[in-house]
Amino acid sequence: MLIVEFSELLGIDVRPYTFSYAELRTPTEGFIPANKLGEGGFGSVYKAWHLYENNRQLELMDSKLSIFNEEEVIRLIGVALLCTQTLPSLRPSMSRVIAMLC
Repeated sequence: MLIVEFSELLGIDVRPYTFSYAELRTPTEGFIPANKLGEGGFGSVYKAWHLYENNRQLELMDSKLSIFNEEEVIRLIGVALLCTQTLPSLRPSMSRVIAMLC
């Protein structure tokens, strides 16, 4: 079971809808055209949701990782995608996220 001290949560830097270039560059493999699905109102759309819908979430994993728990990775990706829903009403509460991760 995951136990998080309240003081640890206070130190978390919240940046809604904000990702650094480096954070986006890795999963898109340097923004290569092969990973691009199309264009949207916020710019280019890459493969994360497409892979999830086609039950290919593990393709999101960094190819340098050789050992990982597949079931755990699939669960984490599912939770991450839930947390990025456009409508706030579709996103889980933080307590629900913690419960899903535990």
